[in-house]
Amino acid sequence: MSRAASAIAAAAIIALSPACHRADETSTQTNSHGFVPPTPLPPRPIAGQTPLTSLDAYIGHSPHDPVDGVLFFDRTDVSTALVAAVKDERVRKEFREGTGPAQPIFAQGQRVAAWACDGQACTGRNWTFFLDPNTSKGEACFHDTATMGGTSHWYTGGVKPVVRPGPCPSS
Repeated sequence: MSRAASAIAAAAIIALSPACHRADETSTQTNSHGFVPPTPLPPRPIAGQTPLTSLDAYIGHSPHDPVDGVLFFDRTDVSTALVAAVKDERVRKEFREGTGPAQPIFAQGQRVAAWACDGQACTGRNWTFFLDPNTSKGEACFHDTATMGGTSHWYTGGVKPVVRPGPCPSS
């Protein structure tokens, strides 16, 4: 390849590179190729696959320990309620995939609740998920001192979180 052809090829690559890596400034939902990520949907049980184990069987167990082979957040009813309560996938991920210490699942009135925290700083970063088995409604609390100070974000019904004082309840 001649020097002139090499220079032209290099100039073309340099000129096109910013276009390939430019973020779509008009929307955070699409990229330069027009791809729109799918909306996460709540799980649906397969016919005949309704949980046979009641939520009460989880009380006293860690959310990280399976009961009859199923983790708390892997249950269809719990997962569906979490998706309905919290639309922010990053927050939901803390509940589902958090590996820090956890209190045993506990009852609070009619609701069943699971609490866990960041293993490095439990008082500074913790979360609680409440599920009412009678209504299948969930409520989630997420606390991060670094970004929220002495408050927590409470999620219900997929709406913007409500700010309340203090960390998430652990019992």
